[in-house]
Amino acid sequence: TRPHVWKGRAGLLDLDANMHMNNASLVYCAELARWHLSGTNGLLDQVLRQGWLFMVGSQHFLYRAPVPPFAPYEIHTVVDAIDDKWLYMRHTFLRPAKGDKPAKVYAEGTVKAIIVKRGGGKISPKEVIESLGVPPSVLSE
Repeated sequence: TRPHVWKGRAGLLDLDANMHMNNASLVYCAELARWHLSGTNGLLDQVLRQGWLFMVGSQHFLYRAPVPPFAPYEIHTVVDAIDDKWLYMRHTFLRPAKGDKPAKVYAEGTVKAIIVKRGGGKISPKEVIESLGVPPSVLSE
């Protein structure tokens, strides 16, 4: 699966007392990357039109290296798996490759999310993905 890439830069308000990007900022930026993905793949339109709510059930992040002040980074997001209730997404924070410097992993995160109806009740991830025009055969790959 080709990842969705969201680009950012560690800004002044993202930094902590150790002068690197704060862990909470990484989690927040992962959410921004998910919103960007949902806007580009049509999910945001479906959520607004159908009255669905996108909710995170859990998230787990591994911090591999600090993101320096003002450093550019990329968040590569993929939907790793689905089951009857949950979407499982993976975020990889990378320092982009530049010249002879290879890409470097700053952090990795797994997010478990669900889509529910505004009045209550869950929407199956398969139904959500099919509503975006993705053929069912892709889900089994």
